[in-house]
Amino acid sequence: MRKIDFSSLNIKKLLKDEVLNLLPSKIEKVYFKNFLDDRFLTFETENFSLTFLCNKNFSFMFKDIIDGEKLKINFSEPLKNFCKGVRIKDIVQFGFERILKFELSNAKNIFFILIPLKFNIIVTDENLQILNLYSFPKDRNGKLIYRIGEKIDVQFEEDYSKYIDKRTKKFMSEKNLDLKSVLDLDNYLLESKGKFFISPFVDETSVVIKKDPLITNLVKEYLSFEEESLKNKRKLLILKQIEKEMENIKETIENDEGKIFDQKIKDINEKIETLKENSMKIEEPGIYKLKSVFDENKIVEIFVEKNPFYTLDKLYKSLKELKEDFKKFNLKREKLLKRLSELEKKKANINKIPIELKKEKEEKKFGKIFYSPNGFTVLCGRNSEENDFLTLKIASKDDLFFHAREAKGAHVILKKGGRIPKKEDIYYAAAIAAYNSKGKHSKLVPVSYTERRYVTKRKGSSSGEVILLREEVIFVEPKEK
Repeated sequence: MRKIDFSSLNIKKLLKDEVLNLLPSKIEKVYFKNFLDDRFLTFETENFSLTFLCNKNFSFMFKDIIDGEKLKINFSEPLKNFCKGVRIKDIVQFGFERILKFELSNAKNIFFILIPLKFNIIVTDENLQILNLYSFPKDRNGKLIYRIGEKIDVQFEEDYSKYIDKRTKKFMSEKNLDLKSVLDLDNYLLESKGKFFISPFVDETSVVIKKDPLITNLVKEYLSFEEESLKNKRKLLILKQIEKEMENIKETIENDEGKIFDQKIKDINEKIETLKENSMKIEEPGIYKLKSVFDENKIVEIFVEKNPFYTLDKLYKSLKELKEDFKKFNLKREKLLKRLSELEKKKANINKIPIELKKEKEEKKFGKIFYSPNGFTVLCGRNSEENDFLTLKIASKDDLFFHAREAKGAHVILKKGGRIPKKEDIYYAAAIAAYNSKGKHSKLVPVSYTERRYVTKRKGSSSGEVILLREEVIFVEPKEK
């Protein structure tokens, strides 16, 4: 799915026009795509799909038809299980802020807070008591904003003005519009300086491509035009490359190198024939000025080294080398002319060249994912390559590393995220390491654990093989919870 940047005004209109009339709708899939940042969450229901891309731009994405695409990505198991078989009864947006509330059929709520410093996914009961958090944001002072067990305050700011961009403020001022009346405006698909965007406002620098009260119709057009725009940019780049190469070829062909070769060959031939004619008259080495056999009015200067026959031999060798170089030059020239002809045809048919846009790279798999009793993320490798990737690339130096002692098994990483895990969190991760080892059938398995900073890898060692510089050992019952 491609990313579309919407203002919160458009989110409210989109929900009103496109989503609310599809409710209630049963949740079929819930998954994170960029798991480690907890910033990309998709809810697929039987009627529609909503995706939240909560990066620094706080974007919102929507698709109105389930296309059946199967994505091999990591799931947030607790959230997935919580939503399994549940229907979304209603979706509410508070004021014009990026705060959405899903009212569910099991008398619970999910809040999505998508504003700076407050991104969170919060599950509450019907009394708005927080049951679970799926991210743990902190305020500027490093204090957690929400905690499990607290009651969530839904009286968010109604003043949306600080989130409105200058362009929107300008149009609202010119048209004397308030925020609520903006919702009744139609939206436009606009193009400005080669870029496409969706907005209820049109300025003098923008070209209107399409007007439609339904945002999803504009989104489909947007994706189509954006793709076409990318293809056109690619064609222009190819055209510039073709023209530059043609210019270089013409410059090479049109220079005087061929004429220089021709003149040098004539000069050596003239020296050879003149020296042959006068060879019997030359008795000792030196520089001789002789009358050319080709032109009586021309004097040819020849340096005779040792004797005339030795000099003739050297001149014949020079002539042979020069002719070989001239032959190579002509072959190169023929190739350049052929290439020039190909480029001219390519330039004439530039619009017929099929342009393929680069596909997005597949995301690296992080292994199996679990959540400890106190909400710590626990990652478990499924093979030796994933073990190396988790331990050496994903884990930070403060995270905890777990491995069954003296037994082959998975690397397990407990992500601290700036917090201190309790005893039950450590035993939880150790039990997963024990279960995913050769000792899983034992009643108790010794598991080594240490901070990632004390885990190293010997150069040339096989995948998944590491050395612990410091460790603690605990005995746990193998479990994968």
